[in-house]
Amino acid sequence: MKILMILILCILTYIPSFAMSPFSLESIKSVNVKILDKDKILDEPSLKSFTQEVEQKLLSLGIRTSTKAFSNLIIKIQAIKTDTITVCHINLSLVENAQLFRSIPVDAIAIGYMKDDLFESDDTKQDISQSIKFLIDEFIEQYKEENPTLLK
Repeated sequence: MKILMILILCILTYIPSFAMSPFSLESIKSVNVKILDKDKILDEPSLKSFTQEVEQKLLSLGIRTSTKAFSNLIIKIQAIKTDTITVCHINLSLVENAQLFRSIPVDAIAIGYMKDDLFESDDTKQDISQSIKFLIDEFIEQYKEENPTLLK
């Protein structure tokens, strides 16, 4: 079982690293921040704390964290517990309204950015905190690369 989990972790970690990011973070000015923890892994104060940390990092870039537009930065937390290990999966995605240019333009919802982290955990709260920081830092790095004129 443990070997299978390690194999899955390796595949999910290394395959995406060989491709360039197909996502674009150009000209993002505001998003709503949502942290989803349907498995109730974390307590409410922890979720609020993580949300505030993410919002502070976004605000430091000039990205507002409240909008009436459908632009949501979603952090989804999942965990599978067995008798011996806990495996966590954290997904950060930016979901937005988009317009598809076809013969007749179509309004749609698009994933503007997505990054995952999958890991085995001994201290779930601490490891999830580190994962969220890692994912948001990756988001920020790409945002800075794509928006140098907005950061001046």
